[in-house]
Amino acid sequence: MKKKEILLIGSILAAALLLWAGMRISKKPQNNIRITVDGKEYGVYSLSENQTISINDTNVCEIKDGKAKMISATCPDHLCLEGENSEGDDVSHAVVQ
Repeated sequence: MKKKEILLIGSILAAALLLWAGMRISKKPQNNIRITVDGKEYGVYSLSENQTISINDTNVCEIKDGKAKMISATCPDHLCLEGENSEGDDVSHAVVQ
């Protein structure tokens, strides 16, 4: 390789490293969860406050100890009842009508 090619590759790698480091440093936890129904936002809720959220009188989401969990849902496969969601997650799959 020529000296200019090595310099170009080194510059690209350095720029990529700087971008990655900048994104890593500036990323802050959101500490909230967004619930959507039929692709539309139903609400954004803080994970730092324990609460129970009724969603359209048919689904229930519980936030406890920094995690959100569907405790009642009308989705046909009930996959949404099996896991917990944490910071920045989207509970869009949890409320299918």
